[in-house]
Amino acid sequence: MMKKKTSLVFKAVRLLFLKNLLVMFILLLAGCGSDTETSLPYAYGNMQKNVPSGNFMDAGDSILFFGPDGQGVLYKLDKETLETEFFCTDPTCSHKNSKCMAGGAYGNLEAYNGKIYASTIKGEMLVLKDDRFEPLSDQVMGSFSHGNDKCYVLTNDGALQEYDIKGKFLRTVREEFTGMWCVVCKDQMIYNTLFEIRSVDLYDPSKDRTISEGMGMTDGESIFFIDNLDCRMYRCDLEGNQKVLLSEEPVLTASLNFDEDYLYYRYYYDNDLSGRLSHAIIRQKKDGSEEAEIMAELPVHAYTIYTVPGFDYLIVVGKLNFASYTYDYYLVRKDGSMIKKIELPD
Repeated sequence: MMKKKTSLVFKAVRLLFLKNLLVMFILLLAGCGSDTETSLPYAYGNMQKNVPSGNFMDAGDSILFFGPDGQGVLYKLDKETLETEFFCTDPTCSHKNSKCMAGGAYGNLEAYNGKIYASTIKGEMLVLKDDRFEPLSDQVMGSFSHGNDKCYVLTNDGALQEYDIKGKFLRTVREEFTGMWCVVCKDQMIYNTLFEIRSVDLYDPSKDRTISEGMGMTDGESIFFIDNLDCRMYRCDLEGNQKVLLSEEPVLTASLNFDEDYLYYRYYYDNDLSGRLSHAIIRQKKDGSEEAEIMAELPVHAYTIYTVPGFDYLIVVGKLNFASYTYDYYLVRKDGSMIKKIELPD
């Protein structure tokens, strides 16, 4: 009797252990992707397609970005202290070649499925592994976007090609492709030309159509764009329908960006980058439920605006004088309570 009772206890304990193990396994799987990736209908890296593209990416406790001088030096911003240092910790490194911990990264930063990608000045793809960027493929690929566990590449000779996530060539989607600011949304790629927002079916590229006349970006649910004629901002769905006016004032296309709830931009009167309200950062609900408001005013002219999921600050590119080629980066708290210039290390 005692032996049978002991056997039943053992079975109960083993069943409880297996049940707990199963729960732990499910939780582990749920934690493989970030909250941002699982809750948003787009890859965050694809948002950052204005000017310049893909310049600020979340790397856990820091944000990676390239310097404003266009020389391909990679920095990291501590999200808690807001201090900046070189990505590479070697004090003897020039930070500009493949021997650097940045691996020669020069541009095209993008986040996808928990990994960060970049490209070299030659167009070779890199992926961040631990604290170092390493080659993903020895093929020259040009600029790229990710989606559907694929990499869609705009090659230097003007083709749109598809690779798997490890850099293996799969197929040519289009022999000739002139799109920019490309965003992968399920089976379609939404892209800009100089005058239109268009969509091409990635599996039937003959289906290539105009969504709207203007330029803009998408969050995977709506398209936010600046109309060619009146320079005002509108919202429409991914088919180009349900067009809604969002801004009565003209908006600088290059400044537009967004997070989960708000649009951020600056006004642009009479094609003058240094004109009225050029210092002001405007915030507005994406659904249009609240009036646009001046969130903060920079000590310089605002140009482009970047957001990072879960980060309480905008990163704004500003210029003291648009006749010069000198840019500075500013952190602007999303409630407008603080503006801080990002000081880069020497």
